[in-house]
Amino acid sequence: MPQHLLYGAPAFLGMAMALALAVDAWQNRTGPGWRELTLFGVAVAWWCAAEIGWVLAADPGVRLRIAELQYVGITAAPVFWFLVALSYAKDGHPLTGRRKGWLFLVPALMLALVLTNERHGLVWASMEITVSTLDARIRYGPGFYVHAVWAYGLAMVAAWILVTRFAASPLYRRQLAVVALGTGFFLVVSLLHITRLVSFPLDPTPLAFAIVLASLGWAMRRHRLFELVPVARGIMVERLRDGVLVTNSEGKIVDANQAAGELLKPWREQLLGVRLRGLMPETLSDATEGQFELRMTGGKILEFRFSSILSPDQTVQGRVVLVRDVTGERADQAELQAAQASLRTLNVELERLARTDPLTGLANRRRLLEELDREWARSVRSGQPLSLLLLDLDHFKRVNDEHGHLVGDTVLESVGGILAALVRPQDLPARFGGEELAVLFTNTDLASATIASERLLEGIRSHQHADDAGVLFHVTTSGGLARRETWDQTPRDLLARADRALYEAKGAGRDRVVAATGRGAPREPDAFPAGGPSRGNA
Repeated sequence: MPQHLLYGAPAFLGMAMALALAVDAWQNRTGPGWRELTLFGVAVAWWCAAEIGWVLAADPGVRLRIAELQYVGITAAPVFWFLVALSYAKDGHPLTGRRKGWLFLVPALMLALVLTNERHGLVWASMEITVSTLDARIRYGPGFYVHAVWAYGLAMVAAWILVTRFAASPLYRRQLAVVALGTGFFLVVSLLHITRLVSFPLDPTPLAFAIVLASLGWAMRRHRLFELVPVARGIMVERLRDGVLVTNSEGKIVDANQAAGELLKPWREQLLGVRLRGLMPETLSDATEGQFELRMTGGKILEFRFSSILSPDQTVQGRVVLVRDVTGERADQAELQAAQASLRTLNVELERLARTDPLTGLANRRRLLEELDREWARSVRSGQPLSLLLLDLDHFKRVNDEHGHLVGDTVLESVGGILAALVRPQDLPARFGGEELAVLFTNTDLASATIASERLLEGIRSHQHADDAGVLFHVTTSGGLARRETWDQTPRDLLARADRALYEAKGAGRDRVVAATGRGAPREPDAFPAGGPSRGNA
């Protein structure tokens, strides 16, 4: 057993390193990828802990269970390594949010195969475990090799992402070497173990993974790469189409990307060492925070966004200025605003057309009923009177038959103009349908509505019409008038009583207004005469 413990020392070392790096990443929580690095350390520590458990276990059955549980770390470690690389690279990869969950599909399937291996042997075709030796005689199944190809492929892609990012800048050769050596050690040791070219007392892969984790931790934690992401600056900032300027506490430009040079070339060819005040208006160059725009000669519009660089004691040590050419964007915004204004105007016109009779220009039936409902509710609340007049052109079919339908339309249009001219601004004249018209009198009692109605009939009666042949004629109108009464339950009751009064006016000889004053049949008001004998087509 002491010899077994000696063989377990690498696994213990790997577990200690993995846990230390995981705790360090969790406690600092700086920059991108700290969660993935923490979980990577936990997965490797689990793997190493299972290796230690294998060494300490004295029962073959217990060792088998440990081997099964070890696959929690075996399957998860490559995935978290890959996610660490993606989080650090930040190069617009598509695996964001829930898509990352798909990477755990293969580990989940592999764990299911491991736990049910006794039924199918896809992971271990056979396994002979003895207590006297640490190693076991294992004949692997196809599932093991499929997972191995997937896991090592994922690990190699992760290593390639990190190596290429470090290699992009000459400032990070040491980090590149450390990560490359750690990854190379892992791949060599793991392949030697899998292919059985070298016989190890225990699986060295957990320790190799721990060394990879240690190299990543050294490169990213000690050199604050998770916090500063300098490689991302070297690659991404230079690729930005927007300009980036960095000034020191004296206002001098100490760094600028290529896009900034192109955008500010009309002002100054050389940017480094130049005071920001020398490039732009003084009021703009003195800004410390916020967003500003500057219109240049020629119509170009540049947007400047200022952010202060603060020291730990909140002293301003410099500024970062983002410069964008927003000329096209502002032109698009102006065009969009113009289109929106035109659309609002069009919507207003469409709404007007939807509520207006196209022939007479009066409100249509829909709008009349809407206003009737609204004024009814107001009348009920306030107790103010509300009256409704329904009109019907007398013998209008005769007008169409004798003078033609086009002349009939002209007559309707003229009558609509008369109503619009004679009613008050607060009253609503409308075309109810066909040759039927209506006027909604707001805050008007029956007596006042009666006088207004007679004035309308007189205006229609006195108007002279002419057909295409020059024949002159007049038209008359019959009207039914009703006021909202306390026994009316709905606006439809008021409408029905006005309609009954209209038919009473027609039955009484036309060219007159009849007012409904009670629950029963309407009566002709005594306040005005019938208007005398009708002229024209009475």
